[in-house]
Amino acid sequence: FTFGNNFKGRLGHGATGKCLCEPQKVQALASEFVLMAAFSADHASALVRGGRAFSWGSNRNGQLGRGHTSDTDYAVPTEIELPAAAVQVDCEDQYSAAVLEDG
Repeated sequence: FTFGNNFKGRLGHGATGKCLCEPQKVQALASEFVLMAAFSADHASALVRGGRAFSWGSNRNGQLGRGHTSDTDYAVPTEIELPAAAVQVDCEDQYSAAVLEDG
């Protein structure tokens, strides 16, 4: 569930800009068992069971891990292609990180 300021689509509900005053389930992750989530000023990520990671929000500096930069906001969580299963994710100001199970 996410709520509050939806700047750059960082809440993951498929739209940008609109503030959400009540908690709403992130539908793109509804069938996943979310282990942890991390949020920054303009993007977010989630780690789900099985070591898969998802990201959404601003990709201006490539912080979503999609292999490119873009001024387009990605308001729906999309899986990040990692070389191994993740055990932790983090988001900071215009960058993200993942710790993998194989180090």
